[in-house]
Amino acid sequence: MLRGHRAKVVVAALLSAGAIVGQVLIPLLVGDAVNQIDDGNRGGLVRSGLALLGAALLAAVSQGLRQRVAGEVSVAVAYEERNRYFGHLQDVDLKFLHAQPVGQLLSRGTVDMNQIQAFLGSGVSSLAQDAGTILLAAVVMFALDWDLALLALSPVPLIIISVAFYQRRAVPLLKETRSRIGVLAAIAEENISGVRLIRSFVREPIEISRYRKAAGEMVDAAMRAVRLESFYTPTMTLLPSLGLFVVLLYGGHEALNGGISVGEFASFYTYVLMLVDPAGRIAYWMVMIQEAQAAQQRLQDIMSHPVEGGAASVARMPEGSGSVALRGASLSYEGAGKILDGVDLDVAAGSKLAIVGSTGSGKSSLLLLVNRLYDPDSGVVEVDGQPAERFELESLRRGVSAAVDGDFLFSWSVRDNIAYGRPDAADEQVREAARRAHADEFIDKLPRGYDTPVGSRGLALSGGQRERIALARALIMDPGILLLDNATGGLDARTEAAVLDELRRSLGAVTTLMVAYRAQTLSIADRIVVLERGRVVAQGTHEELLASSERYRELIGRLAAEDDE
Repeated sequence: MLRGHRAKVVVAALLSAGAIVGQVLIPLLVGDAVNQIDDGNRGGLVRSGLALLGAALLAAVSQGLRQRVAGEVSVAVAYEERNRYFGHLQDVDLKFLHAQPVGQLLSRGTVDMNQIQAFLGSGVSSLAQDAGTILLAAVVMFALDWDLALLALSPVPLIIISVAFYQRRAVPLLKETRSRIGVLAAIAEENISGVRLIRSFVREPIEISRYRKAAGEMVDAAMRAVRLESFYTPTMTLLPSLGLFVVLLYGGHEALNGGISVGEFASFYTYVLMLVDPAGRIAYWMVMIQEAQAAQQRLQDIMSHPVEGGAASVARMPEGSGSVALRGASLSYEGAGKILDGVDLDVAAGSKLAIVGSTGSGKSSLLLLVNRLYDPDSGVVEVDGQPAERFELESLRRGVSAAVDGDFLFSWSVRDNIAYGRPDAADEQVREAARRAHADEFIDKLPRGYDTPVGSRGLALSGGQRERIALARALIMDPGILLLDNATGGLDARTEAAVLDELRRSLGAVTTLMVAYRAQTLSIADRIVVLERGRVVAQGTHEELLASSERYRELIGRLAAEDDE
């Protein structure tokens, strides 16, 4: 993470070195001042005092500048890592992404990223400075009096053992706490997104109880970490004080007997006193290291997953309509088994194919293969006679447009939602796409027309209105291949008939694959495919299937009955 900021890292290191030198000089100068007092040398005392002031200024200014530089680096790194994480979420394959709770993904990109930023901002340089201060002070102490230094630093092995103990115990607790925070975020996200359903079924008390239980589990994990830290931190603070105790007894005895000067005793005492705080802070930095490490591991779990698209390709999808073919295509979802099983299908360029089948037969999944939102586990998907993998994803998806039942709308204006795939579209193009989707008739009646915000997830509009805006969003792309997954299922029969008539006239040579849940949707199809348990069990024209396929007759009878209702 720090590779792109080497210059500032070096500057921060140099500033830390300046702060270390200034801090380590202070006890030496205190001892020298004490000796000057003991000798009655006023001039020497003034010089020692001025030198001590200079050392204090060096330490203070260096530390302040180091904190600023390190803070700038941490903010810049967090900015880069957040962008990298968000970009990876945009590129990772949907099969993996859909298996991850949204709250967990949000938690990793916010809470975990904040933890890493805090460590990079203050933890790295501060830990290095405190460790450097202890090391240099130890060198000076040994230079002054090695046996007293050895006694004063005798608690160091105990400190190292304590650090090792804490590391082994803290990491699992901190990872569990982060995971529990993600679960809590997932529950909150689900409740906010599904608030209408929750209130419709009067589930508020149950959801509150579920949230409270998850919050309690998170608190339990956090409290175990707090209890471990509460034991470890005082231990780290106490151990250096043992060295202070030794200096007072043994060093004081040596000073009284003339083994060392009073100034050397004062220097030693000041050194050990000065090291109490850095040694105690190391406990805090070790906590921060473990938290940052746990956060980084959680981020890496997502960042290590490969992006979609496979090997890079340079081929661009040809303009205009193209054929679509599936050769032995199979697809499975984790925990759901095989959804498509060896599908063979040919859709000629410019033709209109309807797909019918019972719930769970794989109709929607088949469409997802065409624009490579999912890749088949086995088999091949061909577009315009070429394997879909040969085309650049951007080129392929610009040539293949889709409208799906319940499609997502952003909380922007109607105009921005329709022009989502073509943000440079002129007003006339936006209005023409809306007209073709029969959305203009209600858009003009909205308070601000095309500038009316649609609300979060489009909930300010009815289901049928959202469907027509989603259809207009697909049509404005002027695609060569159009995928319609029950794109008119939320419309009343009259409006759907008008939309289908318009599509029949305007689609022209556009290759169209549509999932049909209503009988009248089949009216614009040249050919119909029947899916059952992920396999093509029949295909042909409406008349041919009525004559040859009992399964189709059952389905069409059910669809007609639903239309009548």
